[in-house]
Amino acid sequence: MTLPSPPTAVLALNLGISTGVLLDRIDSQRQLAYISLDETELSAGLHISAVVRDPEEVGRQAALLAISRVAEPELRSRTVTLPSHLIKRG
Repeated sequence: MTLPSPPTAVLALNLGISTGVLLDRIDSQRQLAYISLDETELSAGLHISAVVRDPEEVGRQAALLAISRVAEPELRSRTVTLPSHLIKRG
């Protein structure tokens, strides 16, 4: 964020990044297009748009992949795509 030409838009992929971006945005009064991944009380309270997934399903699928990998390490990698939706705000 301190680059000579800082980013004009951010898609924050976790709570740590979201928090850092929000703090910088508030501290510097920076105009920044911002979307959070997953809903938090902070993003909801500050009226920030968010791409939302079911956290229980994310955890369940991650556990299933881990168990599968432990049981059969030679299995090929695979991708699991879960439904998500945009909560549009401000």
